[in-house]
Amino acid sequence: MGIEIAELNESQSELWNGLQGLKQDLRDWKSKLGTQVKTYKKELIEFKKRQDDISDSLRNVGTHLQLSLPSRLAKEILKSSQAAILLSSRIAARARYLKKRSSKLFARYCHSKKKKAPILRDSSIKREEKPKGHLLQTSL
Repeated sequence: MGIEIAELNESQSELWNGLQGLKQDLRDWKSKLGTQVKTYKKELIEFKKRQDDISDSLRNVGTHLQLSLPSRLAKEILKSSQAAILLSSRIAARARYLKKRSSKLFARYCHSKKKKAPILRDSSIKREEKPKGHLLQTSL
């Protein structure tokens, strides 16, 4: 019976040592897991901060574009309208010159044929002043 008790005590101490080893392994695993969780939490917080910074930057850019784009477009539209007005006044001046020139040429032609040239006048075209350097003075 003494041998059986000795074997049981030996078996019990082996089990006890095995349990202690498992407990230590569990503590080590828990510690490593806790460290990883802390690291992941820090990284997650960092990513959230970056995401918030990027979102704020995009909002600021969007706000800036909303405020500046209409004024830029208005300036471009103003420049285009000024150019169109200048161009139309130049076209009108050129049309008057061509009408006058064609009347003179027609008169020469009639004179060379010994015919009396009819007076060609278009009452719908009024004499306009020459365009000035600045057509519109508008500030935005």
